[in-house]
Amino acid sequence: MKKILMGLMVLTISFVWASEAYATSQAARRTGLGCVVCHDGFPRLNAFGELYMRNGYRIPGLVASHDRLTLEDVGDWFGVRLNMDGVAWANGVGANPDTLSFGQDKWAQFFIMGPVADRFSFFTEIEITTHGTHYSWWKVGYHPNPNFNLVAGNLSPVDYSSFSNRLRILPAVKSATYGLKPSDGTGVSSVNASSARPGVQIHGELNNENIIYYTGVSNGRGQASGLINFWAGAKVYFPTDGQFTGSSVSATYYTGTDANGTDPTAPGYAENDFSWFMPAANLRVKRFDLQAYGRLISEDNKSFARNPMSEDYNGWGFTAAWMSENDLFQPAIQYDKSAGNSVKTKDVETLVTALSYFPLENIRLAGYFQADLVGDAHKFFVNFRMMF
Repeated sequence: MKKILMGLMVLTISFVWASEAYATSQAARRTGLGCVVCHDGFPRLNAFGELYMRNGYRIPGLVASHDRLTLEDVGDWFGVRLNMDGVAWANGVGANPDTLSFGQDKWAQFFIMGPVADRFSFFTEIEITTHGTHYSWWKVGYHPNPNFNLVAGNLSPVDYSSFSNRLRILPAVKSATYGLKPSDGTGVSSVNASSARPGVQIHGELNNENIIYYTGVSNGRGQASGLINFWAGAKVYFPTDGQFTGSSVSATYYTGTDANGTDPTAPGYAENDFSWFMPAANLRVKRFDLQAYGRLISEDNKSFARNPMSEDYNGWGFTAAWMSENDLFQPAIQYDKSAGNSVKTKDVETLVTALSYFPLENIRLAGYFQADLVGDAHKFFVNFRMMF
């Protein structure tokens, strides 16, 4: 009951604020800029949007009065995202029948994002689903200059790479390759490549914004186990004065230790040292957008066995899309293949085709067909999402 009342209260407040702001997006209200300045098909960020995020949610070189959070203008800092499937069909596998559903709610997210002082930024997000309330993302940033930024909170190690698996070209379909976890997800510190984890990260720009570096440290899932995860990476942008503006390549290395318990002296305690190498590339040519990625995984004791045996496996994929000249339609295709190399984490190979329609800059209606190339778990759904 408390969760229901909390959700109704937040919804009421958000709709009041949204009506006053004519349902434009949070960042557009605060900066006075249109959504397309930062997005190429919401929620996908373009190169300027990536720079805006790295810079602590402020326009580079501009410090205005609205770049300080006050109670008078908190409505311009508060944002809402809604996500639902209007219709969804899934092919039955084995003895399971086909399913057909209508009006499935996915989540409602409520967030505050922006600079709170000349050199500080803040982001927090609460997600409400039918299963409860989740508080996954939050971070506080210190931004003295573009070459050095310090961020602490719940972070993703690949946010600044060429493929983050978060603000994707096709937002309703995640990469299974980036979803793989060490120890098949059974350890106290198991976490995938792109989801939130508590940590501290440093990032910055070199060579006049053409090179981005990032490095961080975390405890993985956040257990007080003393197990440390470390990552480092770099992204190189193509020259910004040609037809490939916003294109980039990146490489991220992640290493850590997982365990089947928090007490090293307990009987049966075992650890699993693992590492990932994640190359990625993003090619942007006018209205064409292509992201490609790979993930090479190595684990020395994936099953926490008494006699450890190392295992290596990998995955890769790509997404390609083209935006129409009137910014209304975007056909896209996505391929993803990952070798789970275990009973719990099975091989995945999917091919997704999609067509998105944007009636407004902050509203997206898209039809997806996901073909299962390993089994028969095909899916079709129409997804609706908006942000204001």
